[in-house]
Amino acid sequence: ATAFGISKFNYDQLDLLNDDSELNLNSECFYFEEDQLIAQRDRLKKSFSVLSLNSQSLRAKFEDIEQLIDRLAHKGSIFDAICLQETWLSNEDDRSLLALNNYTLSHKSKHASAHGGLITYVRDIYILKKS
Repeated sequence: ATAFGISKFNYDQLDLLNDDSELNLNSECFYFEEDQLIAQRDRLKKSFSVLSLNSQSLRAKFEDIEQLIDRLAHKGSIFDAICLQETWLSNEDDRSLLALNNYTLSHKSKHASAHGGLITYVRDIYILKKS
């Protein structure tokens, strides 16, 4: 079974007193099966939602991720942003092949290691269109 993470962060617990203070982040991370993820997303429909996945080579797994996003959307679980880590993409990779319907893609190529790279998809409804 595939498990997905959802993280709950309470910003009231963020304590930044001055430049010398430590950043106090109290958060919990839970992992869910796909149906459990849908149930959790349904509970938070009015919240801005982010799905974060470690892709470990997006070119090899893009179709699986695309199918997951489609399955979740067909069940009413649409995420406002989707963040993918470890895409393993370089500047030479064609990102047009990695488009998701109704999302705008932003990327950062791998730099420090072969396993780097980030992609963020943001729902088109949040993107300002130039007139």
